[in-house]
Amino acid sequence: MAKRIGLYWFTNDLRIQNNAALAKANEECDELLVVYLLDPKDLTANRYGFVSLGKNRLAFLAESLTDLARSLKQLGQHLHVFQQSPVATIAQLITIYNIDAVYRSESSGYYENQYWHMLKQQYSQLEFIEVATHTIFTSQQLPYSLSEIPSVYTEFRKKLEPIIPAYTPIKIEQLKKAPSVSSRLLKPDFPDALNDQLNNKIQLSQSSKIAIGGETQATQHLYQYFSSNHVSQYKISKNAINDINGSTKLSPWLANGCISVHQILQEVDKYEDFHGKSESTTAIKFELLWREYFQWLAKTAGVKLFTLAGMRGKKPLTPYYAQRLRSWTHGTTPFPIVNACVKQLNQTGYISNTGRKILASAMVNDLNLDWRFGAAYFEHQLLDYDVASNWCNWQNMAGVGVDPRTKLKLDLKEQQQLFDPSGDYVKYWKGETSVTTLASLDTVDLADWPLD
Repeated sequence: MAKRIGLYWFTNDLRIQNNAALAKANEECDELLVVYLLDPKDLTANRYGFVSLGKNRLAFLAESLTDLARSLKQLGQHLHVFQQSPVATIAQLITIYNIDAVYRSESSGYYENQYWHMLKQQYSQLEFIEVATHTIFTSQQLPYSLSEIPSVYTEFRKKLEPIIPAYTPIKIEQLKKAPSVSSRLLKPDFPDALNDQLNNKIQLSQSSKIAIGGETQATQHLYQYFSSNHVSQYKISKNAINDINGSTKLSPWLANGCISVHQILQEVDKYEDFHGKSESTTAIKFELLWREYFQWLAKTAGVKLFTLAGMRGKKPLTPYYAQRLRSWTHGTTPFPIVNACVKQLNQTGYISNTGRKILASAMVNDLNLDWRFGAAYFEHQLLDYDVASNWCNWQNMAGVGVDPRTKLKLDLKEQQQLFDPSGDYVKYWKGETSVTTLASLDTVDLADWPLD
């Protein structure tokens, strides 16, 4: 019988354990080639003028890939990292290695799914196998079809909260060997070399780092957090603007797939078994279900996730204030709390949920800017960037998402008084500037936004 040769394509699942897609590929194939594809377009400026993988995100990714490569090596495998076009690279590998089946984790991203479908059409004779590893539910476990996803989160949560499926941890003790190395194989940048290359370009202060990428660090932080008393305070501390322990800080690893949502839910259940159910543990599950809701919304939205009119098809009127956008991204607006938030984001790749709402509200309401530039800037900066959560949240803040409520407008002075009454946060991040009015920012003529 001929050997079955598989190709495993790592995407947003940069872990070995509790990875059902990798486990399936390992079980079904005699030989397995494992790859990660760094799309060159993510390293060049996009239509909004921002590089998708900013320095903080890139550093976290490099750390995650290096950790993944070490884990794979311990299990008898090797990770090939290519900084090349995903479709062209996968196509060449299929031909070189006579691949029989291609595996990956399911994705909520429109463009990621476009790549997948292009390959399926090009190689219809092969098997293309996806497994849900990034969500709590599979599409088959949802109580309704994707076209029936509720437009209100509360309805979604009440329906799904009681039926969260039980999950059995998946352990991989050994991985199938890779097919024989071909001299025709495209020369990849391996993780260690990639990490060295990135570190030469990226000078990040260790004191500013919120998290180190990789499954090893993710697992360690998960256990440490749920062994601490921070869990019991989550309900009241999660909205704190400058409390490093206020939230779980699991989101960077969760977004990159260094840890699974099921692992987090299991730790919540264990904590409740020992300490009892509380408002804080309920709140953690509440946030994870919000994330789940956005994953499925993004799947239904498709390209509408990135359009000005959003999923509601309601295009806001936003003239082009170039200097206002620059001031927002550099933290030189007339609003100290906004400046402090964006400076923290720029330096660390992370801000609190409260900080994100403040920045979004300031952009769409006070500065009257196109919300997509804000979403693209978060994509550029956030360690925990997740295409579904980011773009769905921004749509709701701008009033173009499925949420039937109008866009949320925050009183920035009130927010500063509420979350930073002592002014320590603004002082620490140097939020005060000489700019006092919007008029002083408008040094160019107004024009329509240059994007459809």
